[in-house]
Amino acid sequence: MIDGIHKDFVSIWDYDFGDKKVFKLNPKQLIVIGSSFGGPSAIINSLDKRVTKAVAISPVIDWRKPGRDEPIPLLAKFTKSAFGNGYRTAKNGWDKIMSGKFYNPVNHIKEVDSNKLLLIHAKDDTVCPYIEAKKFATNTRTKLISLPRGGHLGQSLLMSPRYYKIFKKFIDQK
Repeated sequence: MIDGIHKDFVSIWDYDFGDKKVFKLNPKQLIVIGSSFGGPSAIINSLDKRVTKAVAISPVIDWRKPGRDEPIPLLAKFTKSAFGNGYRTAKNGWDKIMSGKFYNPVNHIKEVDSNKLLLIHAKDDTVCPYIEAKKFATNTRTKLISLPRGGHLGQSLLMSPRYYKIFKKFIDQK
C-alpha cells in the first residue's frame, strides 16, 4: 500500500465514464492507524522510514497469546463468515499466524521507534489482552494510553474529542 500511494492512479469515478484523469499524491506525512487485527499492520508498518507516525488501538501484540474471547480458530471462522472473500488466506495462513513467526509485532521489539508509535488499549479487553500491550509498550518505550474500561476498542475512538486531541498532539510532534 505504501508503495502504491506514490504511484499515479486514475479516479474510479472517471475511469467508468471514459474521462480518465491521472492523479499523483506526494504526502508530507504518512500516518498509519490500525485496530485489532489491523493493529499489527500499524505497528509493523511503523518500521518503514516512509511512515511518519502509527497508532495501534487494541492491537494484537503476540498471536501466540490470544484473548479468551477470540482464540484464532474462532477468529478464522468469524473472518470467513463476516467478510467472505474480503479476507483471503492460503490454507496454511492461520497456522502461519498462530506460529508467531509471521505478522507478529512482538518479533519487532528491538526495531520499534517509540517516537513514531502510539498504543491505545483498554485494560478490560478480552479479545486482545491488555497485558501484552503493556509489556510491549514497556519493552519498546512506546507511549501507551491505558483506559480502565472500554473493552475491545476500535478506530472510532479517535472521533471522540478527548482521544482526537491526544491523537492530534501525537501526530503533530516532531
